[in-house]
Amino acid sequence: LLLNKKRQELIDYCSTNYDIVIVDTPPVLAVTDACIIAQPDSINLLTVGLGHNKLNEIDIALKRFQQNKVNVSGIICNYHSSRARGYSYQSYNYYNYEYK
Repeated sequence: LLLNKKRQELIDYCSTNYDIVIVDTPPVLAVTDACIIAQPDSINLLTVGLGHNKLNEIDIALKRFQQNKVNVSGIICNYHSSRARGYSYQSYNYYNYEYK
């Protein structure tokens, strides 16, 4: 399905009729869908989980895109864990007061 010309026709149609077209793909480390779908003249963003993905996983993903001649324009961090920052608002609940 990914190599079918209808997919490209759909993306071309959407690009012509809409200001922004977002195509979400499975993780690049699991399957090659992202490398197949990525458009050379578009903005390609890598989504990572802050405190979830390891740095070597991100490095491997970027290298995989580079091997397939896909330019990664930026990285989006969409997963947040309070452990990733080392503190959270929950750690301040010992003051035992509320905002009203």
